[in-house]
Amino acid sequence: MPQALRQARAGTLSHVISPPPEILVLLVSGAAWALLAARPHTTDWAAICATTSGGGWKRIDEIAITAWQLGAAREAMVDWGLMALAMVPVLAVPMVRFVAARSFAERRTRAVSEFLMGSLAVWMVAGVVLLPVLVMGALPDATHATAAAAAFGLAALWQVAPPKRAALERCHRTTALTANGWRADRDCVVLGAESAIHCVTSCWAMMLACAVSQHSLAALLLVQGITMHERATQAPVPSRYALLLALCAVAAAIGLMPLP
Repeated sequence: MPQALRQARAGTLSHVISPPPEILVLLVSGAAWALLAARPHTTDWAAICATTSGGGWKRIDEIAITAWQLGAAREAMVDWGLMALAMVPVLAVPMVRFVAARSFAERRTRAVSEFLMGSLAVWMVAGVVLLPVLVMGALPDATHATAAAAAFGLAALWQVAPPKRAALERCHRTTALTANGWRADRDCVVLGAESAIHCVTSCWAMMLACAVSQHSLAALLLVQGITMHERATQAPVPSRYALLLALCAVAAAIGLMPLP
């Protein structure tokens, strides 16, 4: 049997046996959701408050430094990473299918993994940029509900902003992928990063609101639903999503939203 025919049959067999790429992505997302819900938080916030002279929001620089030393910043980044790993792959399923369909069967899983690595790397950079807000938003302070309300209010305003709408339209923009070799690896990572840049521009305010609300399950589910719906709808209505987020802001302000 010619070698080319054997390779073709092997590729066809692996295509039949291997599960669809979106199934693997959803399994990873589900595991991240479980870890995010079950993860204990060990930061000694009492020590942070006791070692900062201003307290509350008055000495942000001092609180941020102490929080970093006592592990609060590390916990905030771990939570942000788990949130991104739980929510972003679900939104990227159409792009995952695109990458899988344009990759050889023997490197399909590798291509999808590279795409997701490029995407999650951008989200982690966004988390680093927003880290001071994440740490301050996690303070067990009387302003916590106010901070969550303000974050959801900001997310509601961003929903109707022109840059948000433009970024949403570019979230699923595709490009040609090299078939094999290191250039194929590069193309998958770059496509994941480029797609994530548009996704961050579109969703950063909602993700920040989830983080400031200490990853409240109600907030996470609402934001996941909004992001999925606005991508699946042919003509999304920004004002409807903005209204939902504004209602969340009101609920957080008056204590109706369950915050951890």
